[in-house]
Amino acid sequence: MKIRGMFPLWALLAVGLGSFLLLVLTQSLAYFQGDKTNLNALNEAARKAPLSSVLVRGDEVFAANDCGIYRASIQDKKWSRLRTPRLMPAKGHFAHIPKDSNHLLYFFATLDADKLEPGQGLYDSTDGGLSWRLISGDHRFKEVLLHRDGSLYAIVQRPEEAEGGIRWNSSILRAPAIADPPQWKDITGKLGTNMPLFDLFEDPDHPGLVCLHASGLRGYVVQAQDKNYDWKMTREWDWPKHPETEEAFFRQGYLAESFDFPVQANLANYFDYPFGNETVANGLTVRTKAANFTFAKDNPKVISIAIDFLQGKQGALLVDLVDDLEFWAIRVVTPTGEQVSRCANDPRSKEEEQKAMDKVRDRKDLARVEVKAGKPYERTLDLDRLSDFSKPGVYKVLISYYNGSLPRDPNDEWRGAIDGQVFTVTIR
Repeated sequence: MKIRGMFPLWALLAVGLGSFLLLVLTQSLAYFQGDKTNLNALNEAARKAPLSSVLVRGDEVFAANDCGIYRASIQDKKWSRLRTPRLMPAKGHFAHIPKDSNHLLYFFATLDADKLEPGQGLYDSTDGGLSWRLISGDHRFKEVLLHRDGSLYAIVQRPEEAEGGIRWNSSILRAPAIADPPQWKDITGKLGTNMPLFDLFEDPDHPGLVCLHASGLRGYVVQAQDKNYDWKMTREWDWPKHPETEEAFFRQGYLAESFDFPVQANLANYFDYPFGNETVANGLTVRTKAANFTFAKDNPKVISIAIDFLQGKQGALLVDLVDDLEFWAIRVVTPTGEQVSRCANDPRSKEEEQKAMDKVRDRKDLARVEVKAGKPYERTLDLDRLSDFSKPGVYKVLISYYNGSLPRDPNDEWRGAIDGQVFTVTIR
């Protein structure tokens, strides 16, 4: 007897298998995409959320905020959200990596009281953030550095029993290479764990090792002589000055002795301000009208320059000598690689400099200018008065403004130091 409407057994099995595969596929997509609704709703919440970390690598920028991890090319400035495992935390931090590394390391920096949840830890990507794997989930990472020799270093927080409860201390870990999981070894040694550790950088004196920054009543550099890790602490101002890389030589500084006007980075404004690898930009910046200048060897080398107030309804009151360069300084890497750093009226002693500053208030060319968003202070600078540009070739240049030595004035003048962006000068 043939019953109409009944499906053959193979058809029922096929339907069941198809439903199972659809369920698996749906769950897999949910794992890598997270909440579909959130993915489709990047909108203003994602654009305006403060960035927790930024990493510039080659011609790409990676950024993290409350809503996820994003990538953009420096050329087109268009952000796209990267798919991440469902449990991978947002608002984490990118690790220090060598410029030529194909690894992208990301970790969630937990606070002392946070519970270590599944999914928190150190993640690795080798395809530009298209896929991620959790390689170490059993530590509370504060800082991570991938050394150029391939070894991995981390500062982690660990709980210890103490009178009155749990005390959280910093420890130093090292793994010989990135692995899943890394073969961590505790190298804290006799350093002790009560000293707060907050940064890692490659040791300029000992290849294959790292130094750390530590803080107490004052700042320290922590350094070991070899891989026995017998750590020594040196006060930062007593640590010997080392030959600087070009990147370190041109590292931008900002010092506000009176008013500070920080600008917080988000996806919407990142390419509008000079954030670089930072999540906060200085409220004031020195800007040139071009990134490249070309001059004939014997012609005047005069450029236009401005001090910009980046954003906000407030403003800053600056002073300058319109007929002099007393408040201006320069850093130059010459065509031969020599690093030159000087002020306009060098060489002179500190006593001579202070005497000159003491007389500034009486000068007729002293100008007091208010800068606001959209209303910069502009002037010209003769580069030949700041440094020697007599030899043909390409010079890399950074201009700075500093008025901190000027005697204080009761009229709320802004006091501090501002560094500009690096630009090039070609002499033919």
